Amino acid sequence: MDIVTKEGWAGFSGYINKQKLEDTVGKMNRDGLMYLSCGPPIFCNQTEQLLRDMGVNPSDMFRF
Repeated sequence: MDIVTKEGWAGFSGYINKQKLEDTVGKMNRDGLMYLSCGPPIFCNQTEQLLRDMGVNPSDMFRF
């Protein structure tokens, strides 16, 4: 996991990839979850494709 501590941020940084999604979303009970993405179209497209590859139903994905 990439950790950034400057300015108080302690979460992931960099590009979203399959491993980061599997490390977080892959361990969750996905019943009733909504997947939200926000950002440039290329970011949203790539993230949504990774989620589909993990078996997430596209009807559970929302972009704003």
